[in-house]
Amino acid sequence: MKSIRNAAFLLSVLALLLPGCSDPIANHIKDLKSPDTGKRFEAAKALGEQGSNAAAAAPGLIEALDDPAAKVRHAAARSLGKIGPAGRDAIPDLTELLKDPDARVRHSAAMTLGRFGPHAKDAVSNLIPLLEDKDPKNRQAAARTLGKVGADAAQAAEALRNTQKDTDPLVREAAAEALKKI
Repeated sequence: MKSIRNAAFLLSVLALLLPGCSDPIANHIKDLKSPDTGKRFEAAKALGEQGSNAAAAAPGLIEALDDPAAKVRHAAARSLGKIGPAGRDAIPDLTELLKDPDARVRHSAAMTLGRFGPHAKDAVSNLIPLLEDKDPKNRQAAARTLGKVGADAAQAAEALRNTQKDTDPLVREAAAEALKKI
């Protein structure tokens, strides 16, 4: 699988170097570096729409997680979850995004980590504080992701029990479901 990803990445890079390149994935990878925020956002979003076909874009999407524009970070985080196993290399970066000042970015990071299930076990200690986020969608996403991590999220049990007292019924439900899975 790794050799297939490497080959796909090399083909995308080669396509960037060829005149008149019409490979949309390669073009989107190139656009992740555009000075135009809108173009970077659209590129990150479009790569996610390509699913696993855009696995070669993982390094560029990971780099986009540091973009100064929140909407680009948000789109890059979502797309990394959609491209499949190649996106797992972003787990440490996504874990850091759980502390992002933008609520949408925190939500996207949590949801994407959830797509990686037990592979996201190193994010557990950063997901626990998100259970107290001011945005209920983020609290719910954190609880769901902890449940998807499974037994490796056992250290979150007490925080999840406390979250079952949340004012939002969807957050309470997500915490109860997560507790059943860890």
